[in-house]
Amino acid sequence: MEFIGEYLRKSRLNKKINISSVSKELNISQQLITKIESNDFSDDLDKTYLTGHVRVYAKYLELDDNEIVEKFKIQTSFSNNNLFDELPKPIE
Repeated sequence: MEFIGEYLRKSRLNKKINISSVSKELNISQQLITKIESNDFSDDLDKTYLTGHVRVYAKYLELDDNEIVEKFKIQTSFSNNNLFDELPKPIE
């Protein structure tokens, strides 16, 4: 299975678009675009904010944004390792 970032990067490269053009057109920092394309969805990035950028980026590349966002949500849901930290400890 190809990750979303890789798919977006390949689509951008196939259209011969550079990151600076995407950044200027979408008003998204080059650093954030690089993080998305590298599948670096670290905890310091808000998932809602990031989902919106992934959607806009997919539309810009003329891809099915709904499909991309759904795959993105699935991909990032499995990377949440803090799930078990939120469970309360049993009462003794």
